Amino acid sequence: MRELRKISPEDQEYLIEIAQRVRRIKGRGFSVLSFQMDLMYIHENLIELDFLKLHQFDLMNFLHDVNGILQHHNRSTKELTNCFTPRCSK
Repeated sequence: MRELRKISPEDQEYLIEIAQRVRRIKGRGFSVLSFQMDLMYIHENLIELDFLKLHQFDLMNFLHDVNGILQHHNRSTKELTNCFTPRCSK
């Protein structure tokens, strides 16, 4: 069994701020906790993410990654579908 990538305390802070930014864009129906869990799962199990990079992205790149993750992260199969790769991946 492979070891999970750990999320640093600094990255946890970025995760919170990223999810809050998405909520401001998407509105009240957006689940901050669900999105944080998606990002954590993707980072720990699928693709190493650079949370600082995502946090600092301009709006276009930020929305590319956020919408791509929301659209292509399949929670049933635990995969990113359609070969989607976030721009903030390492």
